[in-house]
Amino acid sequence: MYSELIISWVATNLQDVMQAAGVALVLIGPGSVDQAKAFSEQTKFKGDVYADPTHSSYDALEFTFGLFSTFTPAVTLAILFCMLNSLCYPTYT
Repeated sequence: MYSELIISWVATNLQDVMQAAGVALVLIGPGSVDQAKAFSEQTKFKGDVYADPTHSSYDALEFTFGLFSTFTPAVTLAILFCMLNSLCYPTYT
């Protein structure tokens, strides 16, 4: 859920700006190809989305996964604060 909200926000507000600056955002998710397609459609993300059903990319990069290892209470509060107050995101015209 958190990742969908964040990616939806990025897709809506920053993805075009990032692409214009030559920055490619690529998503790799631990799941099936069907889940990756559904995620991409739900979030309107225009970039490449890859499925990693065996979690091999996470293992190779030594990522941890799970809601509470990714979004600690402090990180979650900071994200919500920034989103509610538009402090983290510059305004682009």
